[in-house]
Amino acid sequence: MTNFKRLVAFGCSHTAGAEIADHTVLGLSSQEYHDEVKKIINSESTFKQQMVKFNEVFWNDKHLLLKRDNLNRSLSWSSKLARKLNLGNLNMSQFGNSMSNIFFEIVDQFNKHNLFPNDLIVIGLTHLHRYTVFTPNTELYFQKEKRESQCITELSLEPHERKNIQHIYNHEQFVWIYYNTLKQIEQFSLANNLTVMMFPIAGRHELDPYFEGWLGETRIKNINNHAKWCWKTLMPNILMGNIGLHYFNLEQIYCVWGHYPESNHELYAEYACQLIKQHKLFKQ
Repeated sequence: MTNFKRLVAFGCSHTAGAEIADHTVLGLSSQEYHDEVKKIINSESTFKQQMVKFNEVFWNDKHLLLKRDNLNRSLSWSSKLARKLNLGNLNMSQFGNSMSNIFFEIVDQFNKHNLFPNDLIVIGLTHLHRYTVFTPNTELYFQKEKRESQCITELSLEPHERKNIQHIYNHEQFVWIYYNTLKQIEQFSLANNLTVMMFPIAGRHELDPYFEGWLGETRIKNINNHAKWCWKTLMPNILMGNIGLHYFNLEQIYCVWGHYPESNHELYAEYACQLIKQHKLFKQ
């Protein structure tokens, strides 16, 4: 078996464990937390306005915010997976992340000598319609969505900003860039002796080009074929499994902002653990 020492996770809020223990940190039951949040949410306000109000009311204390973030990350599927594999754990996932930015992060961490051949790099694949925007003041907006944002991030674009971006990006471009990025990550890892495993956290219906009713299907056959080729060539050595985090949400329980409870993360970690142990790198 390859002598891995540490699991390093990259992904979006789902891999960061967003919301899992928010209510616990605040000393509330899950239902009490939901009720309190509903009091401050105005359906007519934008997502960014809702998040600003949400953070002002609940997370204005930096120490409390840090406690929340650390606890949530420790309960995420990737952290649970690290413990099941008896590996050290570093969760570098970012709220609202996209595949493009995950690639940037991996390259950046490698260049800073923070990633090593004995690291198991686990990536929670994010949603298709996300992109990185570099603004004139060089501030990096972490992966806003083409449609109304569903990400927890204080950097969400305002509606007029999102509309302007949509004049540049279209669905076909999103799909092409997304699957190209998966292959870029694969090639970078091979060139630098890094071990990468990808898990389709966002769900097979959105990410798997072979899935009937695939949400990424475009009007251009060549782009669809390119996505299929990328996906197929990543299986089974890098792309692990074909189900997302939502698969285990049997009771249809969600956190306030649409994330999944700890039970989902626990079951997904067990699923991922079994897949990894069946991988050729882990076989004796």
